[in-house]
Amino acid sequence: MKSQTPPVCLYGHSRTMKTRNLLLGLLAVLLPSQLLAEECYKYEPEKSHIPGTLESRANSDGRDVFVLVADEPICVEGGENPELNVPEKDIKELQVLYKDPYRIQVLVGKKVQVDGWLFHKDSEDQVTKVLIDARKVKPVVVW
Repeated sequence: MKSQTPPVCLYGHSRTMKTRNLLLGLLAVLLPSQLLAEECYKYEPEKSHIPGTLESRANSDGRDVFVLVADEPICVEGGENPELNVPEKDIKELQVLYKDPYRIQVLVGKKVQVDGWLFHKDSEDQVTKVLIDARKVKPVVVW
């Protein structure tokens, strides 16, 4: 019995190789867009866990506040009350409200994960569109 060989194109490539290359090309185009997509969070009452770098800066009153610079931009879906919880996209910074600011002062400039509840800016002394009412701010070990 004679074995069949796959059809060959002018350049000596088999049809299966061309199909494989086409699929690899499509993956190369589509996969990065999925990897770069913003992670979408929800406003309170859902708890959020956001990694980033903790910074300190002054608000409009000159008081120091903590800001989380997220590792990747995030989006926040609108909540039950659309007047208060406005949907936001491409959020890179979140003001961090923490019960004991002196405990997290030592983490400024370091990689952290902030766990807490998101809410939208509602006063002029807040420095970011979205804030996080933090319950936990923990350092992240970077190897």
